[in-house]
Amino acid sequence: MPTGHRDHLKRKTAPKSWMLDKQGGTFALMPASGPHKKTECIPLGYLISRFLRYASNFKELSIILDEKNIKVNGRVRTNSHFPVGLFDVVSIEKTGEHFRVLYNVHKKFHLHRISSEEASYRLTKVTKKYENQGIPYIVSSCGLSIRFCDPAIDLGYTIKISNETSKVIEYIVPGPDKVIFVSKGKARGRVGVINTISTQGKETVYGMTDFAGNTFSCTSKSCILIGESSENIWITLPKERGIRQSELEKINAQLGEMIDTEVAEVSE
Repeated sequence: MPTGHRDHLKRKTAPKSWMLDKQGGTFALMPASGPHKKTECIPLGYLISRFLRYASNFKELSIILDEKNIKVNGRVRTNSHFPVGLFDVVSIEKTGEHFRVLYNVHKKFHLHRISSEEASYRLTKVTKKYENQGIPYIVSSCGLSIRFCDPAIDLGYTIKISNETSKVIEYIVPGPDKVIFVSKGKARGRVGVINTISTQGKETVYGMTDFAGNTFSCTSKSCILIGESSENIWITLPKERGIRQSELEKINAQLGEMIDTEVAEVSE
């Protein structure tokens, strides 16, 4: 069997978070090498054609990109295979629209419309910290390396980065009452407030409560901080606010609240 790098991707093996239909062809767009892992990103071409519906075929998509109408995190991108990941900002110059890439509560990619002020920054997580020839470095989850950062910034912190200068604006320290967005695992797309912090082996586990009062948990590696408190969240959230409803709650929302009825006892 041949081994090595593959330049193609079949539609059947594409991530489910892309929401590709099975009968749309044999192959799918292969994400190019870039700031995000291939399992945690989506090609820019699908955001334009399938999510925004601005292109119905590859020719129209190529025209839009060649005219340099699309920016990702403040930089013009003309490659339809460019990988776009969580919290990245997609801007369209001609229409003045800005979108932030998020996961919905069903673990699928979602484009959330934001203002021009919010489009000026993005959030990322510190995954590595080291020193080289006396110069301190931090490396973020989006592949960005930053020199001469604040020495107080440590692993697991969330940093707010300016899309114009690529410099750190603020950072969040993990702790109780902080707001978290789950980026991996079964709870992907959920948002909650940290209640408890415990250790299980080598993993740090956060016990959280969402804005509807439901409790769940996740490890520190599978989430990212997005706010100092429930009143101070750095990004705007979709209308579901990261609340995943149960099947019963979905039915009640569609048909109305169920009426409790007493069951009469059957006498023999």
